Amino acid sequence: MPSYPHDLPPCPPPTESYLPSFWLSEPSHLENERSTAALPDTSDIVIVGSGITGSLLAYQLLQGDPGLKITMLEAREVCSGATARNGGQCKTDPYIVYRAHKALYGPELANELIKFETSHLDRFAALLAKDPIECSFHVTTAFDVCMNAAMAEKAKASYDARKTDWPEDMKKYRELDDSEELERLSGVKGGLWGCMYRVGSIWPYKLATGLLKRCFEIATDRAKGGWFNLQTRTPASTITYSADIGKWTIETSRGNIVAPRVVVATNGYTSHLIPDMSNKVVPIRGTASSLHVPKAQAAGTPSNKIFRPLFTSYALKFGSGMGDYMISRQEGGKEVVLGGAKQGYIKDPKNWYGKVDDSEYLPGAVDYFTEYMPKHFVNWPDPTSNIDKVWTGILGYSSDLLPYVGQHPSQPPGLYVIAGFHGHGMSRIFGSTTALAALMLETASLTASPELQTNILLSAGLPKPYVFTKKRMESKENIILESMGHTSQPKQADPEEPLVDKIGEGMTKIVVAS
Repeated sequence: MPSYPHDLPPCPPPTESYLPSFWLSEPSHLENERSTAALPDTSDIVIVGSGITGSLLAYQLLQGDPGLKITMLEAREVCSGATARNGGQCKTDPYIVYRAHKALYGPELANELIKFETSHLDRFAALLAKDPIECSFHVTTAFDVCMNAAMAEKAKASYDARKTDWPEDMKKYRELDDSEELERLSGVKGGLWGCMYRVGSIWPYKLATGLLKRCFEIATDRAKGGWFNLQTRTPASTITYSADIGKWTIETSRGNIVAPRVVVATNGYTSHLIPDMSNKVVPIRGTASSLHVPKAQAAGTPSNKIFRPLFTSYALKFGSGMGDYMISRQEGGKEVVLGGAKQGYIKDPKNWYGKVDDSEYLPGAVDYFTEYMPKHFVNWPDPTSNIDKVWTGILGYSSDLLPYVGQHPSQPPGLYVIAGFHGHGMSRIFGSTTALAALMLETASLTASPELQTNILLSAGLPKPYVFTKKRMESKENIILESMGHTSQPKQADPEEPLVDKIGEGMTKIVVAS
């Protein structure tokens, strides 16, 4: 496995401006929320980040203990980061990673990792049945379509391997190995092999902001001394531990707040606040778009050559790290949300690796999305795709391809990390926040042994490879570029150049006070 010769620098903070996404077209009343005019001086827990990770975690913590005092910090408007820029899919890869996981972890754990991800559709369904939030959640059908022989061979081999080892778990997936049937059912041109199964689509921004609204209601309704305080446009710059009081100080643009427990839920921006994770969670720029569906497509026609209307979800696979994903908005079938476009920029890591600027388009993205639908879907009535918006988002890619969940194993107690979802957040975050909330609600766990903390996380259903351990922290392995089809690493800065203390460039460090 390739590894970097030295660490990457900590990433800078979020840019002040950004490209607007489709999901931000209906802003929440919490968009610029500041629950109090001034930042609280203290809090039981500070959560940095208001996306789906932070909102789910706050919701679960308050459900478990409504007496908690929780403060949430957001650098820009509420939920304006990756959650408001993803593809709206609640979907995983239920077979393609199986052989790789099996080689690393054995068949049982490989299957558990996939089942953990596929469980998220039911997790979201159960949550929204219990606590209705209007977020356009729908259960639908997905088509995975392999677009060349090499990808088809790889996908089928992994599909067959999981089916051989776990036949009962694979009964819910239908293989489509006849190219004509694949085209007839999916409407995708030129696919060589595919799979059909149940997934979900969602308006992720509305889900996150709906959960935050519920956090306020829980804290108010139960009136047990707790509160929820959301502070937008309050970027955190440093987090510092004071051993004499056993608490963390979070420095922000509007003052400081002190808490015994801090959760960094900023995913791709993790190393901005925790510099020693700069080679653990790397910011990766991705892109997505919203397209208008032509009237003939939206209404449906008698043709049997396409699955009409396009109320389905797609993954078109072109090679390692190169795939596009798409959902069709259920409300009238008038919009398609399409993401990927890696073929246009993946060859040059300088365009996307370690980058956090979501205010500019990725090279070739607009043209790629413009040509996409008529190129890949049969009977598309227009010569181009009808683009509404194209945007850029910052993903958090993990060095070993799996998330980091738990207390930071190499820092003082009370610093929690939940990050590195590697572009699969909607099928990894819910179960991860459930486990982290269980750990944090065990008050004795703050200074508990790593073994006890691991047991709490595993008992709450977290897969063992997700646990943030000292071994994972000390590993120099980084296979992100390899997973994206690159065989060489990008040129890094001079190893003699200092990588911290550059506060003026947005780089920070944790300081452990004596």
